[in-house]
Amino acid sequence: MAADEGLGDMWTDNYGPWDSFGIPPVQRAFGDWSVARFRDYLSAEFTTSQLAAMWISNVSMLDIRTELKSTATGWGRNGSVLYAPVWNDSRWLDQVLWRGYKIFKRQSGTEALANYYEAVKSAVLQAGNSEFLVCGNDIPVISLGWVRGDLDMVSTEVNASANLAAS
Repeated sequence: MAADEGLGDMWTDNYGPWDSFGIPPVQRAFGDWSVARFRDYLSAEFTTSQLAAMWISNVSMLDIRTELKSTATGWGRNGSVLYAPVWNDSRWLDQVLWRGYKIFKRQSGTEALANYYEAVKSAVLQAGNSEFLVCGNDIPVISLGWVRGDLDMVSTEVNASANLAAS
């Protein structure tokens, strides 16, 4: 629509993972779509024996949310309380399933941004405009490596002095 109206640019809010893997990720990263796609990712990337080493016997039934809550509870905390200190526990750094999920989210986020950028640029070309600026925000502080070139200009609403760790 922007291209059809003759506009020369588009600003996109939350171009990074702010609303799908933001701070803290345990409260934002686990929609049904992500849970289902993670199963597909595990099936494609890992053998049955590798999955068994991660304590996954039936990948088609895996719910990452349940597994991570169970891990937190196994560490002596209530995994259902998403603001509990257990979600900041350093043991998560070595938890294999969580590490795999973070990799999956980064890869699928990058894929989604690349697809979005290509769709915008394709629509612009179809509208007869060869130059169209795609801007996005949330990049400098919390991109988590998602944006990999599929953006023309960063347009941020969070400055470098913002204390996101205090959120």
